[in-house]
Amino acid sequence: MPGLFDGTKDGEQINSQLTTSVSELFADTYKTGYLASQNFSSVRETLMKNSIEAWAIQTPLLLLHGEDDDFVPPQVSTNLYSDLLGLGVSDTKVVLTTFPGANHQEGIIPSGIASIKWFLEMQP
Repeated sequence: MPGLFDGTKDGEQINSQLTTSVSELFADTYKTGYLASQNFSSVRETLMKNSIEAWAIQTPLLLLHGEDDDFVPPQVSTNLYSDLLGLGVSDTKVVLTTFPGANHQEGIIPSGIASIKWFLEMQP
């Protein structure tokens, strides 16, 4: 896998050489030691730094996601939306819009259109 991320391949080329099975993607040492092994502390730290947790937003927020996204699981947006509501954020302040049948790339255009429409509707 390290040879795939050498800067010469795009995401599509990399993905075509990877499996979608988590059990096949990760080595056994990672699967059994990622939570506690010192060998994977940098991975844990990086994942924590890049994780998004819900917060009590004050500004309207639009979450957009393709339901068949093959890069970022749709559950990421669904979980964030639920967590925001759980913190008391109104469903008028946070909106989750999903696009049936859209994967990561196919969702770009409908997301862009939905974003522009959303911003235009917010203007006084």
